[in-house]
Amino acid sequence: TVFLLDLLNTPPQAQWFAKQELIKFLKNKPKSSQFALCALSNSLHLIQGFTNDEALLIATANGKKGGTRWSPLLETDRGLNMGTQMQKDVAGFDASKQFVVQMFEQAAAEEKAEELDRRVSITTDAFAQLARYLSGVPGRKNVVWLSASFPLGIFPNNDLFNAFSESRSYADVLKRTANLLAEAHVAVYPVDVRGLMTQSLFAASSNMNPAAPAPGSLAPIPGGAGSGSLANTAANAQAPNPMMQDTHESLEDQVGDQSTMDQIASDTGGKAFYNTNGITEAIQTAVEQGSNYYMLSYTPANRNYDGRFRKIKLTLASKGNHVAYRRGYFADDPAAPLKQEKDELSRDVGLAAMQHGSPQSHQIVFATRVVPVGKPTKVDPAKQPASQARKKKQPVITEVQRYAVDYAIAGPQLHFVEQGDVRHGAFDFMASAFDDEGRALTRLASRTTADLPPKSYRDVMVGGFRIRQEFDVPANSAFLRLGVEDELNRNLGTVEIPLPVPAPPDEPSLHAHALPPIEPD
Repeated sequence: TVFLLDLLNTPPQAQWFAKQELIKFLKNKPKSSQFALCALSNSLHLIQGFTNDEALLIATANGKKGGTRWSPLLETDRGLNMGTQMQKDVAGFDASKQFVVQMFEQAAAEEKAEELDRRVSITTDAFAQLARYLSGVPGRKNVVWLSASFPLGIFPNNDLFNAFSESRSYADVLKRTANLLAEAHVAVYPVDVRGLMTQSLFAASSNMNPAAPAPGSLAPIPGGAGSGSLANTAANAQAPNPMMQDTHESLEDQVGDQSTMDQIASDTGGKAFYNTNGITEAIQTAVEQGSNYYMLSYTPANRNYDGRFRKIKLTLASKGNHVAYRRGYFADDPAAPLKQEKDELSRDVGLAAMQHGSPQSHQIVFATRVVPVGKPTKVDPAKQPASQARKKKQPVITEVQRYAVDYAIAGPQLHFVEQGDVRHGAFDFMASAFDDEGRALTRLASRTTADLPPKSYRDVMVGGFRIRQEFDVPANSAFLRLGVEDELNRNLGTVEIPLPVPAPPDEPSLHAHALPPIEPD
């Protein structure tokens, strides 16, 4: 089981509550059960790998990496709502100011939609990374998502100039992400760490002023029949009372957040927990449910691979019981030709997987040997690429070390398609170097294509696919992350090693272009 502490989508007070409840569970966890901890902020970080060490897990949860922090994407949303309400209060019923209010609302809606797009992108990338990380672990795996979630979409807003301009639906990308998790046998158990939810109107943090005249409110008519006389102006017909609008938007957000939790839980065979203050009990239930399962497999009779989503329905003979399972899959053609362009999710996940500290991807497991070639050499800063010089925060590289990297990949993991008399494959080999603070110093990538005749293809299936890379990294690099991506099925494998790597004792350095020794049969 992996606990995912979502610091991106969760208010700070709920983050603190979630951590306390998690620690309470860890103090009484099953002795032999292994858990891992991940934290999601601007990217996904594996802060503790799988272990049954209770003290280590608690220390990690209490540590800096899992500490409470403000999410700028949530704070921007709150500031925009406050600013919009202030503009409404100032405008009152002045028709000349209504246009300004609408312009402010339009700008606020645009920024809110962009920030939500970013939250959804980061979160779905994180789940895709977890799927790739956990694909190397046999059996069923569980992710307990401690979060406030994000809405499944944004409804059209009739208060804007264009009601549909900022509307959103994230159902498709969420379904694609859930499919990656299900393929890796990962079930997601979302737990809403905000506890029992109430309407924002009644929250102590609400800054709503019921008496403030604003567009859409009913106010006394000056000079009217009495203080109780009300006018139904054009502004009233356009928008509801501010309190009603705030309550309506709050309810929409809650329903949207819960719908997201329900969908990803249902699509992966998990269960969502929300509207409860018993967070520890919810975590306990999620862990228990995820520990008991059956694994079933079948081959679809429909061989028409059209890429559409196909539903799976599983029923029980005995009545009164509920079964949680994967709800479907995308009928992608396993022998489809190479696509020239990556889909957005694959591209983003590929970039995120090469970040320092992110969980290692295990869809492709490979062996590698990294050996220094010669001694570090000086670099003239004036000859560095212009893009390097423009990065003000990037330290100037004055010395580089060349490394030779030998890859060995088991053939059955790789995907080849028949093209005439040969088998075609395409693979990306990536390398990223980081300093001791995790800052990227250099990134390299190269693509290798292979068109194998029958004999060579059989040799690869038996003896593996081998290739060598040589590249320079800054001499002060502290970490090197290597990645292999199969361009035909988007599977990815990564590994991270500390630098510098010493030369083997029997050879002071590896000479350029020297072949690695052949392993005995």
